This record gives sequence, structure tokens and C-alpha cells, in this order.
Amino acid sequence: MTDRCNLQCIYCYNQGYRESTDKLQELDMDTLQQLLDDAAELSVKSVVFTGGEPLLRRESIEAANYARKLGIKTTCLTNGSLLTRRAGEAAKAFDQIVVSFDSWVAEENERIRVGCQPERISTGIRDMVESGVDVTIRPVITKHNVESMAGFPEWAERELGCTSFQPAPLLTDKRGRYRPARLLAQPGELPSGETGLQAGTENLG
Repeated sequence: MTDRCNLQCIYCYNQGYRESTDKLQELDMDTLQQLLDDAAELSVKSVVFTGGEPLLRRESIEAANYARKLGIKTTCLTNGSLLTRRAGEAAKAFDQIVVSFDSWVAEENERIRVGCQPERISTGIRDMVESGVDVTIRPVITKHNVESMAGFPEWAERELGCTSFQPAPLLTDKRGRYRPARLLAQPGELPSGETGLQAGTENLG
């Protein structure tokens, strides 16, 4: 939906593509509707609205509602920072919301996702869960959060009511603010994190 974003994640591969003209490069609503019409004719079952941060554009909600009227399942991949502001609209527009939320430890989240407000994002996730939306938390595993990752699924279920948890690998595109390869969890750090994480996700069913 857009390359624009309101956070500065230290590993983001999108940063190298951002330009001052990003907004001018976004598809207008008429074009989005035509694409969705074409998708429906091709029997597309689902679409993912992503960015950048898709909720920076009001058209994301409008396009998602349009897609649902066509019988297409809608998913929003978001950093979660705007969910509290657009909770009611998002709950109606999206069948699933995937939130990029890297740690249940606030200091880790703030270090990785520069500019984020962890408690605000947590509130947004709770709002979506309480609205009946299918919410998945998707952390990116780096050396900064691998040690705390094992406790993340249990915390997410207890504090946020979210039982879907899908960790993502770090993409090592060199366009990021820092060289992402430096952020990779080292082999010696992974076993304890992976073992605990596997147990945590199994407990969530």
C-alpha cells in the first residue's frame, strides 16, 4: 500500500527504497479497486495489505472493505502503532491482523523498533483480540531479542489474549540502516531461544 512508515526499525530492508516521492507513487483508490476486481475474477482467495505501514493510508481500510465485499479474505501486516487509533475500522475491514512486535521486553522493542511505543501497540492488539479479529504476533528474531523469545508466547497469551505466534527470520538485505547481518543471532545463542520458543508455541496449540 505504501513505502511510508512511522518507525525506524534497525533491520528494515525497506529503508533503502524510501524517497520523498513515496506518497506520489502510491496507487489511487480507483486503481486498487480495479486490481481487486481483477483478483476476484481470477478467484483469488486472500490478499495481504502491507507496506511500509499500511494503516498510514486511509485507503487501506477502504480497499480492505471493498475486497471483503468481493469475498476476498483480508490480512493486514502492520507494526501495530496505529491500531488503537483505527481499532473499530480495522476490526471490520480485516479478517486477520499480523503485528510485527519484536519483544515483550519494552527496552528490547524500543531498541529494535525505533520510535515505537510498546504499551500502545499492546493496547491495540488487545483491542483487536477483544473485537474477535484473528491476531498473530510476528517477531523478527535478532541477537537483541533471542534470549527473551522463549517467554514471549506465554506473555502474549496472558497479557494480550493472543495465542497465535509466528516468528520470522531476519532478512539480510544490506539496504538497512545498519548492516542486518550484524543483527543475526549467533549459532551459540540460538539453541536456548529455539528450544524455549518451540515449547512455548506447542503450549499454545
